[in-house]
Amino acid sequence: RGLALAKRGWGGMGKLTSHEAAPKAPLWQVAVVLLLVQTFFAGNGLLVKLTMNGGTDPVVFAFWRDVLASPVLLMLARTPQLGPWRRPSGQGDFVQLALLGLTGVVGAQMLTPLALQYVEPTTFSVFQLMLPVVTPFLSAGLSLESGQGGDGRRMPTLSPDRILGLGLCVFGAGADLLSKAGMQGQWIGFALLTVQVLASAFFHLLIKRSLQSGWPPTALIAWSYTVGTLELGLVLILVRPPTLVVSRSAAAVLVYAVVLTSVFNYIGMAWANRQLGPTAVTAFFPLQVVLSTFLQPAVGLPKPSIMDWASAVVVCLGLGIFMNGEGHGEKDPKDGVLPKTVGAEDCTEDERLHLKS
Repeated sequence: RGLALAKRGWGGMGKLTSHEAAPKAPLWQVAVVLLLVQTFFAGNGLLVKLTMNGGTDPVVFAFWRDVLASPVLLMLARTPQLGPWRRPSGQGDFVQLALLGLTGVVGAQMLTPLALQYVEPTTFSVFQLMLPVVTPFLSAGLSLESGQGGDGRRMPTLSPDRILGLGLCVFGAGADLLSKAGMQGQWIGFALLTVQVLASAFFHLLIKRSLQSGWPPTALIAWSYTVGTLELGLVLILVRPPTLVVSRSAAAVLVYAVVLTSVFNYIGMAWANRQLGPTAVTAFFPLQVVLSTFLQPAVGLPKPSIMDWASAVVVCLGLGIFMNGEGHGEKDPKDGVLPKTVGAEDCTEDERLHLKS
């Protein structure tokens, strides 16, 4: 029943009109935002691992991160420069937000520090490489990215450029990881990471579907985070950690996680998702592997090796091919005609003539 309500909400609530359609940003702007996102994620992974090694409870850390980030996101969502404000209304909206909170906050976020207790960071990174592999196939199956290419051009989810680009990204990052160490960890860590990857993939797909139904990116992330924090609070009650207090070093990492990993990264990914779709967002995740290697000396770990530099070149080459394909898709034969899924039935005759011109 919940999935039926969510589907009804996606199809019939908050439809975009011709005046609400988001303008397409240049591909280089989307690439820069996603590069920053992965840089901040790479730094977060290193800092969180150090924090967990210091004895901080992973559920408590995730809870405080979301409690602090939610009001900041809600405040930013009311800023006109970041898009129109929107409140959830009706069961369909609340089901959407509940699913987003469950996959993006409880699944993708909380399971990360939990898994890092049972596996090495290298193993965690290997599992993250599954994300850009799983997401395109799920997105293609759900037909979420039709017409999502740059400059209004049609870009099939599994086009040759995308497949080649993603393949090089995953190969470059995977070869770098496996050259350092094998898959090390306990089976429970592998299980948690599998669920975490699937939750992350579905989160990006659900974000895209919600954006297509008319949600502004910042408002969507803000409310998803808020609902997810409430869900995580229920988990906290069940887990019953001995204390909610974190150390000073963990508090410093929390500031980083809130400002950069939660606020900037999640708004940035939602905006990029609206521009190009979930496949493009997850295509940049292999970059996190090489960026983590380059950031290691900042926390006292070894400097990048020749293999690390070679892997970085391969990953960047793959991203270049992928983004080049994004900008050279076939022209959509229906360009200029607003499809029914975005509210064409609500347009006047003058608006339809304007779109066709």
